[in-house]
Amino acid sequence: MIEAPEPVPQSNPGADSVNEPESRITDSAVEGLTWLERFLRLFGDVRAGEGRTGLILLVNIFLVLMAYYLIKPFREGWLSISAIKGLSKVEVKAYSSFGQSMVLLAAIPAYAWLAARLPKRRLITAVQDRQLLQRVRRETSMLKELSKRILGLGDESPPAE
Repeated sequence: MIEAPEPVPQSNPGADSVNEPESRITDSAVEGLTWLERFLRLFGDVRAGEGRTGLILLVNIFLVLMAYYLIKPFREGWLSISAIKGLSKVEVKAYSSFGQSMVLLAAIPAYAWLAARLPKRRLITAVQDRQLLQRVRRETSMLKELSKRILGLGDESPPAE
């Protein structure tokens, strides 16, 4: 006669494996958490004292993704109006995507090399500072150009008499 296998002891013998899995958040795990930390637990493992850092990370990821989705239509629009002699708009888009891929093939290993040698906090701060500085420069130059056009400054033609 075939014998039934012996039951495997559970770490929580009083818990029903269907209704109460072991990964369920217990009252002791939630005690001492702020409302922010409890909210952030919906997205990941946030422990007491990590609420502010978790929120900063969540906002940072949100802003990066939002910037990508805002910039993408501008890039597509720019590519659709770019006139490069001898190439159709579809070809310009294809070559642009290919060029971006080639740049990323070099940039990703370079960034990985840099990330392996620098402290993570310093690397993230340096990258974000550089991006912020580039954006400020770009916005400043755009504002200068716009003010020149609005005020008519920098026109090399003499004013009409």
